[in-house]
Amino acid sequence: QCEQEINDGLLPAPHIVEPLEVKDPPPVGGPHHPCWARWVEHTQEIEAGHWVHNLEHGGIVFLYRCPEGCDDERARLRGLLALPRTLLTPYADLPTRFAALSWGHRLLSDCLDLEAFEGFHERHLDRGPESLDSAPSSGCHEERREGSLAPDESATAAPAGSILDAGPTDASVATAP
Repeated sequence: QCEQEINDGLLPAPHIVEPLEVKDPPPVGGPHHPCWARWVEHTQEIEAGHWVHNLEHGGIVFLYRCPEGCDDERARLRGLLALPRTLLTPYADLPTRFAALSWGHRLLSDCLDLEAFEGFHERHLDRGPESLDSAPSSGCHEERREGSLAPDESATAAPAGSILDAGPTDASVATAP
């Protein structure tokens, strides 16, 4: 069997500013940063504390770890960005090659099964404790200018006007309302 779904149940969700401590990667809830990542593809790894906030908002995060490269699989994963509230990012601590995450749930797989990932998205979208579809606010943009958040210039923007369009491409994270 190439997939495993784990339900970690309800988790506390405090905002923290220090680096996230992850005992069983990838995290699917718990403490996280007040700024969340944009709903796009990120070709450079996003710190987990940011995308855990995306999970809190009811989104789905798709991760990959391919030390030997996986351009074909990444191209296929990009197709999932057409689904509402999704983001794609590499994650070096992933115990498998691919994962789909939502608040309290994760699907881990060493093979890319797009049908299973689409089904995961359908079952778990909009089920976070603060489930809302919000565009980035300017708070994290200010933090980035002051140097506390590194810009992610590798983010690939979604088509303008789509549900994934989170604003300018230099805004890879957003702050909680």
